[in-house]
Amino acid sequence: MLIPSYPEIKQWLVSPLNFTLLIAWAFVGFYHAALGLQVVIEDYLSPEWLKIVTVWLVKLTFMGAAIAALVFAIRIAISVG
Repeated sequence: MLIPSYPEIKQWLVSPLNFTLLIAWAFVGFYHAALGLQVVIEDYLSPEWLKIVTVWLVKLTFMGAAIAALVFAIRIAISVG
C-alpha cells in the first residue's frame, strides 16, 4: 500500500463527497471518544462536582478538536490550485 502524497490528498479532498465523508468521520470519531471518556469518568470518579467538571472539560476539548479538524480540512480543500 502506497501512502499518498500531500498534493494527492489535496486533490482527493476537493471532491464534495470525499470532503463531506471526511468531516462526518472526524465528528463521529470525536463524539465517540467523548462518550467513551464520559462513561469512564462517570464510573470511576466519586465526587459529583468533579464528574460534572471533568465531563464538561472533555466535551469542550473534543468539540474544539472537531472544530479544528473542520477548519483544517477546509483550509486544505480551498488551497488546491
